[in-house]
Amino acid sequence: MSKKGISLPIEVIVILAIAVFVLVMIFAFFGGGIASPFETTAAQNAWNSGCPLWQGLTYCKTDTTTMATKVPGYTYRGNPGSINDICTVLYQGSIDRCMQACCPGTTGR
Repeated sequence: MSKKGISLPIEVIVILAIAVFVLVMIFAFFGGGIASPFETTAAQNAWNSGCPLWQGLTYCKTDTTTMATKVPGYTYRGNPGSINDICTVLYQGSIDRCMQACCPGTTGR
């Protein structure tokens, strides 16, 4: 008994699944969901000066004014980069994780 009739639909499903995955990854990359390696490297370099700056300002408070503080020499998507931008790139926007990395032992906002 030949089972050739079932192979075409399975192949189509596999190809469609791969195509959907590729489209999601492209959208995430260009939509800002995934940082490029260059963005990550620049953010990591900025973190070396941004973290002490954040500690010195208010010891990692997360109020809007503090998070908007620009980090000298760092640009994020063509604009002067802030502490919040660094957290967005390195910690996918998790301010809590960013705060724990910079100011261990701090909790809450």
